[in-house]
Amino acid sequence: MIARFALALAALGALESEAAAGNCSYTPGQAAAFVACMYSELEAVQVELGATQADLASANATITAQQATIATLQGQVAANAVMVSNVQGQVSAIQADYLTGSDLAGYATTADLAGYAPSAVVAGLQVQVADIEADYLTSADLASYVTQAELTGYATMADLGAYATTAEVVGMQGQLALLQGQVFTIQSDYLTSSDLGGYATTTDLGALQSQLDDVDLRVSDLEALHGQLVAFVTSVQYPISAIGGVLGADLICQSRASAAGLSGTYMAWLGDGATGPADRFTLSDSPYVLVDGTTLASDWFDLTDGVLTNALNVDEYGALSSATTAWTGVNTDGTTNSDHCGGWGNPIGIAGTGDVHSTSSDWTFGMVGNCGSARSLYCFEQ
Repeated sequence: MIARFALALAALGALESEAAAGNCSYTPGQAAAFVACMYSELEAVQVELGATQADLASANATITAQQATIATLQGQVAANAVMVSNVQGQVSAIQADYLTGSDLAGYATTADLAGYAPSAVVAGLQVQVADIEADYLTSADLASYVTQAELTGYATMADLGAYATTAEVVGMQGQLALLQGQVFTIQSDYLTSSDLGGYATTTDLGALQSQLDDVDLRVSDLEALHGQLVAFVTSVQYPISAIGGVLGADLICQSRASAAGLSGTYMAWLGDGATGPADRFTLSDSPYVLVDGTTLASDWFDLTDGVLTNALNVDEYGALSSATTAWTGVNTDGTTNSDHCGGWGNPIGIAGTGDVHSTSSDWTFGMVGNCGSARSLYCFEQ
C-alpha cells in the first residue's frame, strides 16, 4: 500500500513538472481536469506537427520542381551549344567562299592606279566609244543570234581538218569549170543556165551534207542513250531569284533538255524542306548515264549509296561543265535537308550545294553556299 502511494506521488510530481512546461496547472483534487487539459495540449501539438509536415512536403515539392527546371535549363544550354557549333560551321563554310586579305594581295591598289588615265581623259574616250557603238550592233541587236553554247554540237576547225583546203577547192573549181563547159554544150537542147538559177549549187549541197553529217552523229549519240536515264548539269548557272521553287527548277531542266535535243521528262535534283528527289523521282532500275553515254550509276539505289561511278560534270550538250557547284539541298539518300534558301525562293541565307566534279557523297551535299550566288542545277530524266 505504501509502495502504491509512493508511485502515485511520483506520478503527480511528473504531472506537475509537465504542467509547469505548458498551459495546464495541477491542483490537488483536480487530477481529471489536469489530464483533460494535457490531452488538449497534446492534440494542439499534433495539429502543429501535421502543419509542419505539410510545409515540409510543400518545400520538398518546390525543391523537386526547381531541380527539374535546372535540368531543363541545362538541356537548353547544351542545345544552344550545339546550335552555336552548327552556326560556327556554317560561318566557316561561308567564309571559305569569300576572299581574304591575302587573296587580294595581287590586285591593284589606289597607288598602283596613279599612272593610269585621269577621269577627264577617260570621259573623252567614253564619248568616242559611244560614237563608235552607235554604228555597231548592241547586245539587244545580238539577242536573236546564235550563242557559243548553241554551237557546241557543231563542227570545229579541228573537225574540218579532213576536208578540202582552199587551194584544193580552187583546183576542183577549175576542173568543174571544164566540166560545166562540156555540160553547157550538151545542154543546148536542154535547160539553160538561167533556167537552173533557182536550183541548189554544188557548194550549197556540200554545206547541207556537212550539216546532215553533224545531225547523224547527234542522232547516233541519242540512240545510244535509249533504255537509259540521262542526267546532266546545266550549262547555265542560276541565281535563286531565277529558279522559282522546285517546280520552277523542273521547268528549267525540261527547257535545257529540249534546247539540246534530249527527249523525255526531266526534273531537278532539289530538296525544299518538304520533299526531295526520293519523294518526287521515279526510283528506277534503269542505269543513269551522262549525255555522252558515260555511266553515272547502275540504278536508283546505286545513285543514292554515296558513291558515283563517274562525276556528274557533263552539261546538256555533252560538254565538260565549267561549273564547280550545283544547288541541291539534298542528302546522300535523296531526301531533303534543311538548307534550301527558303524553298529556293529567298536569296538571303544558305543552302546545300554539291561538288560537280566529285564522285563521293560531296556530289550532292559537299558544303553549304550563300543564297546570293548563282549555281548550276542537276537534271535527271524520269
